[in-house]
Amino acid sequence: MTPLVLVAGFLGAGKTSFLRQLLPQLPGRGLRARVIINDYQNARVDAASLRALADDVMPISGSCVCCGSREELVEQLSEIAGAPGEVILVEVNGTTATGSLLEILGGASALAHLTPPVQVTLVDALRFGDRAWKNPIERGQVATATHLVLTRGTEVPPERRQQVDHDVAELTGGVGWTTAAAFADYLQDLERAMRPLPDRESLSEATAPVVMDDPAAAGTETPPHTTHHFSSFQVPLPDTVHRASLVSFLSSLPPEVMRAKGIAHLADAPGELRVFQMVSGEVDISDEPLVVGDAESYQPIAIFVGPRIPTLTLRARITKLTA
Repeated sequence: MTPLVLVAGFLGAGKTSFLRQLLPQLPGRGLRARVIINDYQNARVDAASLRALADDVMPISGSCVCCGSREELVEQLSEIAGAPGEVILVEVNGTTATGSLLEILGGASALAHLTPPVQVTLVDALRFGDRAWKNPIERGQVATATHLVLTRGTEVPPERRQQVDHDVAELTGGVGWTTAAAFADYLQDLERAMRPLPDRESLSEATAPVVMDDPAAAGTETPPHTTHHFSSFQVPLPDTVHRASLVSFLSSLPPEVMRAKGIAHLADAPGELRVFQMVSGEVDISDEPLVVGDAESYQPIAIFVGPRIPTLTLRARITKLTA
């Protein structure tokens, strides 16, 4: 059986950054990664940034894989035959109801060649529990996790870190924090345990995948995905924009936009594509250019995620970004 891993976490928690840390760790452990990226609208942006680190990266653009894109995910997984040394990593988008997704994957007979999903959830120490009516989504992603990774832990005071530790422990029953290197070790052990051996009757407890109980048993509920009310909107950017203008635009987005990301040509870096994102008012523009095989298929674009996105307002603001 081929190990199947879900990489979950709320919008902007650091899922793609975690994959950038994890993927280079795998070849030295004899592992090859197949990666599936699910995100609102143009998932190719994140997929392109990972192609230098993985043998195979497949984007699924559209709604969450627990609802609108689930058939495409199951189809892609069913077509991966798997081979010794392979692991499959699925980065789900930030508003995925992981409890529902685990039910879908567990009930798909076409995926019998894959292990029960292992789920690593990224927890943002700065923003965990501060999602207002969206907290149940985030809590559900934590409650179903078999592994947890803390992000931005050094950016919060000790009392905040203690509160996050306490709240997360209550949801998971005590699942501890891990790192990219430690998780890579786990995947190495799991993949070896899954290789068919004629004299092995069962998996050892140390390497068998953990199948979590219903999230409600851990003190939370995985909400019906119809209550998310998230939408996405993408729009082309001008051919070239000034860095300061882009930062100002992203910093002043209306509160309905919970996350923005995309790629842009910056006036101070001619001929290069730069990945940018905004999460909860914090803007980040990559210091390194995006390296893609077919640059013409990656035109400047902005993608916005959130409830009730004011599309007309955003379009009007973007027209003022031309450098």
